[in-house]
Amino acid sequence: ELFKLGQELSGAEPLSHVLIWSKDEGASVGLVEMPRLQLRFRLREGPVMKDGKVIFEPRLYCEAHGGHLFLQGVGAPTLRHLLPNCPYALPPHCMLLRSESGEAKLIAPLGEMWRRRSYPEPFSTDVCLQINGEPFLTATAAYDLPTGTGTDLKCPGLLAALWLLVARLLQRDYEGSAKLLPFVATADGPLRHDG
Repeated sequence: ELFKLGQELSGAEPLSHVLIWSKDEGASVGLVEMPRLQLRFRLREGPVMKDGKVIFEPRLYCEAHGGHLFLQGVGAPTLRHLLPNCPYALPPHCMLLRSESGEAKLIAPLGEMWRRRSYPEPFSTDVCLQINGEPFLTATAAYDLPTGTGTDLKCPGLLAALWLLVARLLQRDYEGSAKLLPFVATADGPLRHDG
């Protein structure tokens, strides 16, 4: 259980920056803290549909967003399978939080990004977040996903929109980048798409 949790959380933050607490030695995980991201997750039972029946399984619920959103997945490759309707590039090292009612948020640490370079693929679209060095621009941004459709992320503010724009440009997702331009503001007001 602990190994699986560590593998999942290391997709968003190095384990040297993750605190895992339990009440007693050998007991299951009770609390997970990610101080640099200003996130806390508490383990509690949540409903899950399996074979047409509702059963209760332990899930990590995020305290930062009212305590009703649970951690469903970490990392862009995992989330690509969970969000098949989202056609645009997802930010690296992101976490998907969901509620039983279908509400969803994508949590991403806003930090320096770089594109991986490799000899066989010099123009890679594999983007990584610099998680071991410089401090993040801000701890996290919570992008809303439209309930049910999950077609694109709704940016909470200008910094989050600019960071997502850069993430999509580094991944060569030009259509997804163009969709963000109306949300990016300048001193004269929002940018307009001509054409």
